[in-house]
Formats: sequence, structure tokens, C-alpha cells
Amino acid sequence: MGRPRLIEDDAILAAAREVFLSRGAAATTQDVAERVGLSQAAIFKRFATKQELFLAAMVSGNERQDLIERFQKRAAATGLRPALIGLGDDLLPFFRRVLPLLLLSWSNRSEFGFPKAMTMGNYPPNRAVQEVVAVIAAEMRARRLRKHDPWLVTRAFVGGLQNYVLFELFAKGTEAACAGDGRSASARGFGGLAPPVYPPKEYVRGLVDILWKGIAPPAAASAARALKEQE
Repeated sequence: MGRPRLIEDDAILAAAREVFLSRGAAATTQDVAERVGLSQAAIFKRFATKQELFLAAMVSGNERQDLIERFQKRAAATGLRPALIGLGDDLLPFFRRVLPLLLLSWSNRSEFGFPKAMTMGNYPPNRAVQEVVAVIAAEMRARRLRKHDPWLVTRAFVGGLQNYVLFELFAKGTEAACAGDGRSASARGFGGLAPPVYPPKEYVRGLVDILWKGIAPPAAASAARALKEQE
């Protein structure tokens, strides 16, 4: 009878994600072994090659949590607008974890290949988007939202959140390189004029407010126009 595994595969993959994210594709299986406290031979017993370890590490850790279930319950209980705000608050930390893995996978696709699971409809982030589309489409069919393409609305919402996280990553990655000239990285990237810095919750609420003005029910839009005419 073999000895029981003291370190589970999930712990190895978590260590591998940290190592690859901090050191890039140049990281070795020995680096991962040292991080998790195993021998390199023990790593190769679980994952036959560095490529296999890399691809497994990039895909794992992205399991869908209960974000969408909370969103659906909020939408039913309080309406879509507060539910979208809550979903945005939940998705920002999710994208902070997922997007670096996607970017690292894409930038090293020529060496390791791109994880096929990330392109499939049942990949957790992809499935989550589909479920948000379904909720918004149902609200439009029930005439609680103005009719639009629910995919466009969802992609605008999700894309806005992803942009926030990508901008964070960009700023962190270039701030040190730009520090010598007395300007922030964001200022340098925008012709010397730094864009406003929004706290996460303020950004989410502003994003939902912009979308809501375009997808609000017709009655609400008419009331808003009437109020503006009275001013």
C-alpha cells in the first residue's frame, strides 16, 4: 500500500500559479517544488511535464463561485439595478485573480499552447457571462428593461469591469519604470494627463448608472425626460 499524499494537487497548482505569475514562463518545476515543499521528482509524478503543470495551473483556481447565484437572488428580491451593482462588486476581485492567468497563458501560448478549457462555453468565466445574459434577456422580455441586445449590454458591463482591472495591472507594471521622470505611469500613458482614479465601489456604481440610463424601462426614461423639461 502506497504512502498517502500529504500535499494535494490543488496545493501544488496554487503554488505553481504564484510562481509562474511572479517569474513568468522562465520559472522552473524546481521553483514550484521548493515553494510547495516537495522534490522535483514528486512534482513530475503528478504532472509529467512543465507544460502540463503550467496549463493545469492556469485553468485551475477559476472555478465559478456563487457570484451568479447571488446576482440572480438579488435581481429577484431587489431588482436588477442593485443586483448589477452587487455583481460588479463581486466580479472585480474575481477578475483580479483570473485576468493575470489569462494574460500569462496568452503571452506564452507559442511555448505551452493555450488551455483549451479557457475557450469552451462551460469554462466558469464564460458560463457566468452566459448566465448574466440570460437574466438580462428575461428582464427585457418581461418589459422591466428597455429592449436591447442582452449580449451587448452584458459585454459592456463585464468589459467595463475588466478594463478597470487591466488598468490596475498596467499601472502596477509601469509605475516603477516611469517614476524617474516625476510623472505617474497613468499620466505618461495618457499624454501627461492622468485619468481620474476611481475607488472600486464608486467605479462600479458609475458604470451601472451609465448603463442603466440606456436600458432603463421606457416609463422611467419618459419620466426622466419630463422632469428635465420642467427644469
